[in-house]
Amino acid sequence: MGKKKEAEPGLPPPQALAEEILHRALELTARSQDLTGREGGPQSAQDALISFGQLLLLGFCLAFGKIYPEKDLSDYENEVFLALSRLTLLEILQREAEDDEFEYFLTYYRSHFELLKKEVRESGGEFPEEDALSEELRQRLEDLFRRFFA
Repeated sequence: MGKKKEAEPGLPPPQALAEEILHRALELTARSQDLTGREGGPQSAQDALISFGQLLLLGFCLAFGKIYPEKDLSDYENEVFLALSRLTLLEILQREAEDDEFEYFLTYYRSHFELLKKEVRESGGEFPEEDALSEELRQRLEDLFRRFFA
């Protein structure tokens, strides 16, 4: 897959950050099902997991972009993105993905992330405040920052 870039000084290792993001995304997915009062089925849970994971990753990317130059972060962010995509697919499949399964998923995952980044950029780089789940997402992101930068 290529040489992995060392984490920038002060940043958590990409795999550790991806694992923590997935953990928080799983919590948010469960919480969203509690708040809506319905299960929604496996597809709904998968969509929520992908969205929450990517929202948390995007929050980190936006915050890191205020601290580090973009050119220094692009490789790091890509490492976190790839690690998170693998972990997310592992969670969905409950097994290691074959190479072709991962490549197929990665295409979807990347396009979903690019659309999300575009939406956030168009909203001025801010996450909209709409409901309790948005506030919980904000709190989870703050918890992640506290944990890794304490």
